[in-house]
Amino acid sequence: MRFEGKHSFFKGKKIKNFNNLPYTLSRHHQLYMCMRQTGVDGNKSNNFLYDGDLVSCGREINFNAKYPNLFNSFSQLVGVNLQDELVVYETKSTSIHGLRYEPGCALVLRYENDDPVFGIVRDSIVFKKDKYFVIQCTSGPAALNQHILHHTLELTNDFIIRSFCSLEYNWPLSVGKLVTMNINTHTCEIF
Repeated sequence: MRFEGKHSFFKGKKIKNFNNLPYTLSRHHQLYMCMRQTGVDGNKSNNFLYDGDLVSCGREINFNAKYPNLFNSFSQLVGVNLQDELVVYETKSTSIHGLRYEPGCALVLRYENDDPVFGIVRDSIVFKKDKYFVIQCTSGPAALNQHILHHTLELTNDFIIRSFCSLEYNWPLSVGKLVTMNINTHTCEIF
């Protein structure tokens, strides 16, 4: 029967200690769980119960050729002096901790006077197993349209690059089009 499958760990052990059987079984189980949670070098594992980041298919590109204006900020973000030709992996979508980032989704970059400042993700880049986003900026805080309860986004031609770790608000938000405006459904309280 499959109903007793959860007891297979305890049934599979052959223990010749009948004095305190619950203590012996629980001790073996705790040692087994400690062994599973340790990393290769014997330290605590960082990704126990986490499958890892999912990166979709993409291609290798020359970062300097595609984004010459972002080269200096990317080298500061990475923390090294980069060569003239920097090869990075550009993906169509990235899933980090269950959150899916695709080109066209919005991120809240910061708040100014309780109004959100958005940015639109244009590309996802992987460099040395770290995830970076090329973000198109908006012109200041987004105006809330009271009629349709959406924020209106006005895009500029400015681009920035941010790593996933440096995002304070890392939830991707959907962006839709309403006639000629980019709108975003961002939760807000109306008093």
